[in-house]
Amino acid sequence: MTWRLNQSARFHRLLFVVTGTVLAALFLLPSALAASAQVTEAEASDLAKKAVLTDLGDSKDSFLAVSSVPSLQQLFAQILSEGHSTSPFVFHISNEGEEHLGNVTKYHVPSDFILDSLVAISTSGEVYRIREGHNSQGELNRLAKDYHVKIESEEQARKYLAWYLAVRPYLFLTEIHSAQQLKEEAGRTIKGWGKSPEEDNANFEGWWRKHERQANRLNYEEQVTRTDRGFLVSFYVLSDIDRKHLDRRPGILRVSIAFSANGEVGSPALKKAD
Repeated sequence: MTWRLNQSARFHRLLFVVTGTVLAALFLLPSALAASAQVTEAEASDLAKKAVLTDLGDSKDSFLAVSSVPSLQQLFAQILSEGHSTSPFVFHISNEGEEHLGNVTKYHVPSDFILDSLVAISTSGEVYRIREGHNSQGELNRLAKDYHVKIESEEQARKYLAWYLAVRPYLFLTEIHSAQQLKEEAGRTIKGWGKSPEEDNANFEGWWRKHERQANRLNYEEQVTRTDRGFLVSFYVLSDIDRKHLDRRPGILRVSIAFSANGEVGSPALKKAD
Protein backbone atom coordinates (compact mmCIF):
# COMPACT_ATOMS: atom_id res chain seq x y z
CA MET A 1 0.00 0.00 0.00
CA THR A 2 2.82 2.37 0.87
CA TRP A 3 4.56 1.54 -2.39
CA ARG A 4 1.41 2.39 -4.40
CA LEU A 5 1.00 5.73 -2.58
CA ASN A 6 4.63 6.68 -3.24
CA GLN A 7 4.28 5.65 -6.85
CA SER A 8 1.12 7.75 -7.17
CA ALA A 9 2.81 10.78 -5.62
CA ARG A 10 5.74 10.48 -7.99
CA PHE A 11 3.37 10.22 -10.92
CA HIS A 12 1.47 13.37 -9.90
CA ARG A 13 4.71 15.30 -9.38
CA LEU A 14 5.89 14.25 -12.84
CA LEU A 15 2.52 15.22 -14.35
CA PHE A 16 2.74 18.65 -12.66
CA VAL A 17 6.23 19.28 -14.04
CA VAL A 18 5.31 18.20 -17.57
CA THR A 19 2.10 20.27 -17.55
CA GLY A 20 3.96 23.33 -16.29
CA THR A 21 6.60 22.97 -18.99
CA VAL A 22 3.97 22.66 -21.72
CA LEU A 23 2.03 25.67 -20.45
CA ALA A 24 5.22 27.76 -20.27
CA ALA A 25 6.12 26.78 -23.81
CA LEU A 26 2.64 27.71 -25.04
CA PHE A 27 2.85 31.05 -23.23
CA LEU A 28 6.23 31.88 -24.79
CA LEU A 29 5.39 30.60 -28.27
CA PRO A 30 3.70 33.78 -29.62
CA SER A 31 6.58 36.03 -28.56
CA ALA A 32 9.13 33.57 -29.93
CA LEU A 33 7.32 33.47 -33.26
CA ALA A 34 7.09 37.26 -33.32
CA ALA A 35 10.79 37.59 -32.61
CA SER A 36 11.69 35.21 -35.43
CA ALA A 37 9.13 36.54 -37.93
CA GLN A 38 10.69 38.30 -40.92
CA VAL A 39 8.95 40.34 -43.56
CA THR A 40 9.32 39.36 -47.20
CA GLU A 41 10.53 41.82 -49.82
CA ALA A 42 6.96 42.19 -51.11
CA GLU A 43 5.68 42.95 -47.61
CA ALA A 44 8.53 45.41 -47.06
CA SER A 45 7.66 47.13 -50.35
CA ASP A 46 4.07 47.59 -49.18
CA LEU A 47 5.26 49.00 -45.85
CA ALA A 48 7.53 51.50 -47.62
CA LYS A 49 4.73 52.68 -49.92
CA LYS A 50 2.29 52.99 -47.03
CA ALA A 51 4.79 55.07 -45.02
CA VAL A 52 5.27 57.57 -47.87
CA LEU A 53 1.55 57.80 -48.63
CA THR A 54 0.87 58.49 -44.95
CA ASP A 55 3.46 61.29 -44.86
CA LEU A 56 2.07 62.81 -48.06
CA GLY A 57 -1.49 62.55 -46.80
CA ASP A 58 -2.52 60.72 -49.98
CA SER A 59 -5.02 57.91 -50.31
CA LYS A 60 -3.90 54.31 -50.51
CA ASP A 61 -4.90 54.24 -54.19
CA SER A 62 -2.57 57.10 -55.19
CA PHE A 63 0.10 56.08 -57.68
CA LEU A 64 3.64 55.52 -56.44
CA ALA A 65 6.38 53.62 -58.25
CA VAL A 66 8.29 51.43 -55.77
CA SER A 67 11.53 49.71 -56.75
CA SER A 68 14.18 47.95 -54.69
CA VAL A 69 17.74 49.33 -54.67
CA PRO A 70 20.11 46.34 -54.25
CA SER A 71 23.20 48.55 -54.63
CA LEU A 72 22.28 50.48 -51.47
CA GLN A 73 21.60 47.24 -49.59
CA GLN A 74 25.07 46.04 -50.58
CA LEU A 75 26.68 49.33 -49.46
CA PHE A 76 25.01 49.03 -46.07
CA ALA A 77 26.08 45.38 -45.77
CA GLN A 78 29.70 46.52 -46.02
CA ILE A 79 29.40 48.64 -42.85
CA LEU A 80 27.43 46.20 -40.72
CA SER A 81 28.90 45.15 -37.40
CA GLU A 82 29.11 41.51 -36.36
CA GLY A 83 25.74 40.14 -35.27
CA HIS A 84 23.79 41.63 -38.18
CA SER A 85 24.28 39.49 -41.24
CA THR A 86 21.20 40.79 -43.08
CA SER A 87 20.90 44.31 -44.49
CA PRO A 88 17.56 46.12 -44.48
CA PHE A 89 15.54 46.32 -47.67
CA VAL A 90 15.94 49.68 -49.42
CA PHE A 91 13.30 51.05 -51.81
CA HIS A 92 13.20 54.06 -54.11
CA ILE A 93 9.75 55.63 -54.29
CA SER A 94 8.59 58.13 -56.91
CA ASN A 95 5.32 59.57 -58.15
CA GLU A 96 6.66 59.37 -61.71
CA GLY A 97 6.68 56.15 -63.70
CA GLU A 98 4.70 53.43 -65.43
CA GLU A 99 1.51 51.87 -64.10
CA HIS A 100 0.27 48.67 -65.75
CA LEU A 101 -3.52 48.36 -65.84
CA GLY A 102 -4.37 45.11 -67.58
CA ASN A 103 -3.29 45.53 -71.21
CA VAL A 104 -2.87 49.28 -70.80
CA THR A 105 0.29 51.02 -69.59
CA LYS A 106 -0.13 54.48 -68.15
CA TYR A 107 2.84 56.79 -67.56
CA HIS A 108 2.46 59.20 -64.65
CA VAL A 109 4.14 62.62 -64.90
CA PRO A 110 3.51 64.75 -61.77
CA SER A 111 2.59 68.37 -62.42
CA ASP A 112 3.76 69.88 -59.13
CA PHE A 113 6.80 68.00 -57.82
CA ILE A 114 8.72 64.79 -58.45
CA LEU A 115 9.13 62.55 -55.42
CA ASP A 116 12.62 61.10 -54.96
CA SER A 117 12.28 59.18 -51.70
CA LEU A 118 14.25 56.34 -50.13
CA VAL A 119 12.83 54.06 -47.45
CA ALA A 120 14.68 51.33 -45.57
CA ILE A 121 12.72 48.43 -44.04
CA SER A 122 14.33 46.11 -41.50
CA THR A 123 13.63 42.38 -41.69
CA SER A 124 11.38 42.83 -38.64
CA GLY A 125 9.30 45.47 -40.46
CA GLU A 126 10.70 48.68 -38.93
CA VAL A 127 10.39 51.67 -41.28
CA TYR A 128 13.10 54.31 -41.86
CA ARG A 129 12.43 57.33 -44.15
CA ILE A 130 16.08 57.95 -45.01
CA ARG A 131 15.50 60.41 -47.89
CA GLU A 132 12.77 63.02 -48.24
CA GLY A 133 11.21 62.20 -44.89
CA HIS A 134 10.36 64.69 -42.14
CA ASN A 135 13.70 63.94 -40.46
CA SER A 136 15.78 61.86 -42.85
CA GLN A 137 19.04 62.61 -41.02
CA GLY A 138 17.51 61.35 -37.77
CA GLU A 139 16.09 58.30 -39.51
CA LEU A 140 19.51 57.49 -40.94
CA ASN A 141 21.00 57.69 -37.45
CA ARG A 142 18.21 55.53 -36.00
CA LEU A 143 18.93 52.90 -38.64
CA ALA A 144 22.64 52.93 -37.74
CA LYS A 145 21.81 52.61 -34.04
CA ASP A 146 19.36 49.74 -34.52
CA TYR A 147 21.91 47.86 -36.63
CA HIS A 148 24.77 48.57 -34.18
CA VAL A 149 26.94 50.28 -36.80
CA LYS A 150 30.50 50.95 -35.63
CA ILE A 151 32.92 53.40 -37.27
CA GLU A 152 36.29 52.67 -35.69
CA SER A 153 38.76 53.07 -38.57
CA GLU A 154 39.40 55.38 -41.50
CA GLU A 155 38.36 52.59 -43.88
CA GLN A 156 35.02 52.21 -42.08
CA ALA A 157 34.54 55.99 -42.16
CA ARG A 158 35.04 56.02 -45.93
CA LYS A 159 32.61 53.11 -46.38
CA TYR A 160 29.99 54.87 -44.29
CA LEU A 161 30.55 58.08 -46.26
CA ALA A 162 29.93 56.14 -49.49
CA TRP A 163 26.61 54.89 -48.04
CA TYR A 164 25.70 58.35 -46.73
CA LEU A 165 26.37 60.09 -50.06
CA ALA A 166 24.47 57.40 -51.99
CA VAL A 167 21.44 57.91 -49.74
CA ARG A 168 21.80 61.73 -49.68
CA PRO A 169 19.42 62.65 -46.84
CA TYR A 170 20.19 66.19 -47.99
CA LEU A 171 19.63 66.13 -51.75
CA PHE A 172 22.22 68.80 -52.56
CA LEU A 173 25.05 66.56 -51.33
CA THR A 174 26.48 65.46 -54.67
CA GLU A 175 30.20 64.97 -54.12
CA ILE A 176 32.53 66.58 -56.68
CA HIS A 177 35.56 64.44 -57.60
CA SER A 178 37.25 66.51 -60.31
CA ALA A 179 37.35 69.89 -62.07
CA GLN A 180 35.70 68.31 -65.13
CA GLN A 181 32.80 66.99 -63.03
CA LEU A 182 32.49 70.40 -61.37
CA LYS A 183 32.21 72.06 -64.78
CA GLU A 184 29.57 69.57 -65.94
CA GLU A 185 27.51 69.90 -62.74
CA ALA A 186 27.61 73.69 -63.00
CA GLY A 187 26.43 73.52 -66.62
CA ARG A 188 23.47 71.33 -65.64
CA THR A 189 22.63 73.58 -62.67
CA ILE A 190 22.65 76.81 -64.69
CA LYS A 191 20.80 75.34 -67.68
CA GLY A 192 17.20 76.51 -67.92
CA TRP A 193 17.54 79.69 -65.88
CA GLY A 194 18.05 81.90 -68.94
CA LYS A 195 15.39 82.98 -71.41
CA SER A 196 17.03 80.98 -74.20
CA PRO A 197 19.73 78.31 -74.72
CA GLU A 198 22.05 81.09 -75.87
CA GLU A 199 21.54 82.98 -72.63
CA ASP A 200 22.11 79.78 -70.62
CA ASN A 201 25.38 79.23 -72.47
CA ALA A 202 26.49 82.82 -71.88
CA ASN A 203 25.65 82.52 -68.17
CA PHE A 204 27.64 79.29 -67.90
CA GLU A 205 30.64 80.68 -69.77
CA GLY A 206 30.67 83.66 -67.41
CA TRP A 207 30.51 81.33 -64.40
CA TRP A 208 33.35 79.13 -65.67
CA ARG A 209 35.61 82.08 -66.42
CA LYS A 210 35.18 83.18 -62.81
CA HIS A 211 35.77 79.73 -61.26
CA GLU A 212 38.06 77.84 -63.66
CA ARG A 213 41.33 78.72 -61.95
CA GLN A 214 39.98 77.76 -58.51
CA ALA A 215 38.43 74.56 -59.86
CA ASN A 216 41.73 73.40 -61.36
CA ARG A 217 43.82 73.90 -58.21
CA LEU A 218 41.48 72.19 -55.70
CA ASN A 219 42.37 68.80 -54.21
CA TYR A 220 39.19 66.76 -54.63
CA GLU A 221 40.28 63.80 -52.51
CA GLU A 222 38.05 63.13 -49.50
CA GLN A 223 39.66 64.15 -46.24
CA VAL A 224 39.14 61.85 -43.23
CA THR A 225 40.44 63.01 -39.83
CA ARG A 226 40.16 61.17 -36.51
CA THR A 227 38.49 63.10 -33.67
CA ASP A 228 37.72 62.43 -29.98
CA ARG A 229 34.25 61.08 -30.90
CA GLY A 230 35.02 59.41 -34.23
CA PHE A 231 35.91 60.98 -37.57
CA LEU A 232 35.46 64.22 -39.49
CA VAL A 233 35.04 63.77 -43.24
CA SER A 234 35.09 66.57 -45.81
CA PHE A 235 34.59 66.94 -49.56
CA TYR A 236 33.40 69.44 -52.20
CA VAL A 237 29.89 70.13 -53.54
CA LEU A 238 28.16 72.85 -55.54
CA SER A 239 25.78 75.23 -53.78
CA ASP A 240 22.30 76.07 -54.99
CA ILE A 241 21.80 78.71 -57.64
CA ASP A 242 21.29 82.48 -57.35
CA ARG A 243 19.20 83.72 -60.27
CA LYS A 244 20.38 87.32 -59.82
CA HIS A 245 24.07 86.42 -59.64
CA LEU A 246 24.64 83.47 -61.97
CA ASP A 247 28.33 84.39 -62.25
CA ARG A 248 28.79 83.77 -58.51
CA ARG A 249 26.33 80.98 -57.69
CA PRO A 250 26.35 78.06 -57.81
CA GLY A 251 29.39 78.31 -55.57
CA ILE A 252 32.02 75.72 -54.70
CA LEU A 253 31.57 74.62 -51.09
CA ARG A 254 33.61 72.50 -48.70
CA VAL A 255 31.33 70.20 -46.67
CA SER A 256 32.42 68.73 -43.32
CA ILE A 257 30.44 66.01 -41.54
CA ALA A 258 31.19 64.42 -38.17
CA PHE A 259 30.80 60.64 -37.82
CA SER A 260 30.70 59.29 -34.28
CA ALA A 261 32.10 55.85 -33.46
CA ASN A 262 28.56 54.48 -33.03
CA GLY A 263 27.46 55.55 -36.51
CA GLU A 264 25.70 58.80 -35.61
CA VAL A 265 26.12 61.46 -38.30
CA GLY A 266 26.09 65.17 -37.58
CA SER A 267 24.53 67.86 -39.79
CA PRO A 268 26.72 69.05 -42.69
CA ALA A 269 28.80 72.17 -42.03
CA LEU A 270 29.34 74.29 -45.17
CA LYS A 271 31.91 76.94 -46.05
CA LYS A 272 33.19 78.50 -49.26
CA ALA A 273 36.07 76.66 -50.85
CA ASP A 274 39.43 78.41 -50.49
